[in-house]
Amino acid sequence: VMPEKLGDSVSCPSCARKTSTQKQHTFGTLPKVLCLHLKRFDAALNKKIDDFVSFPARGLNMGKYLAQWCEVTSLRSSEEESGVAEPQVYYDLFGTVNHVGNMQSGHYLTNVK
Repeated sequence: VMPEKLGDSVSCPSCARKTSTQKQHTFGTLPKVLCLHLKRFDAALNKKIDDFVSFPARGLNMGKYLAQWCEVTSLRSSEEESGVAEPQVYYDLFGTVNHVGNMQSGHYLTNVK
């Protein structure tokens, strides 16, 4: 949930000083049905990414990825208690689509509940 620090500093347009940069992905709102696409091909290396991906079949809480929640957590220190409960937005796995093959050919197989 916390922002990822990026390597290169950039010039701030307001003060003209070099500042560090961060990247963070959040959701403004969450849909009733959530569809996630994971990047599984590396075009630069021309190969498939075979790293194992683990996720729960039930109870994936996406509430902590809401933009409003991320703002609250980034403003307080890790030791400080805010008294604000983490939002609870749960999803259960309904299906997956998997690619079997390589970068040049293959098949997509689905698994649906």
